[in-house]
Amino acid sequence: GDSLLYNWNIGMGLDFVGLFSYYLASPLHLLTVILPESWMLEYFSLLMPIKLGLASLFFAIFLNQVFKKEDISISLFGAMYGLCGWALAYQWNIMWLDTFALLPLTVLGMVRLLMDKKPVLYTVTLFLSVFSNYYIGFFTCIFILLLFFVFEICRWRGFKALCADFVRIGWFTVLAIGMSCILELPALA
Repeated sequence: GDSLLYNWNIGMGLDFVGLFSYYLASPLHLLTVILPESWMLEYFSLLMPIKLGLASLFFAIFLNQVFKKEDISISLFGAMYGLCGWALAYQWNIMWLDTFALLPLTVLGMVRLLMDKKPVLYTVTLFLSVFSNYYIGFFTCIFILLLFFVFEICRWRGFKALCADFVRIGWFTVLAIGMSCILELPALA
């Protein structure tokens, strides 16, 4: 019920926007606004399996779209991604799991952007990754940069095509990060 910019309930007060941008900007965390306060512990306990389940689903969607298969291996590898060592090691840090879950869709968006010149999925998922947790979101950006060069080397079409694709993905990456500045700039300030 207080200000969304500053909170006096902790110590001598703190900047709530910075706290929100690092810990609470996940779209799934925004549902806490409609829940009673007595349900918070149960809701946050439920978030971890929900986020890991979404990670598995999104990786299965990625595999289905890239490899055009519809067999049990898609579900199996989706579950393996959602239950991989990184996810289980950082399950206590539920604020990072959103970006982990969105990573397969961001990679799928990158593939669609480079193959079909369709930028929407890439831009939206990268925006959500950086917006929901800027710390891991920027690691996603580094991963996308490295994956871009691997992708271009594997389907080498010449230096001119590499430069055109680099400009294209760079433009939509800057757009996604720029869209996240609605939260990141006030947090930085």
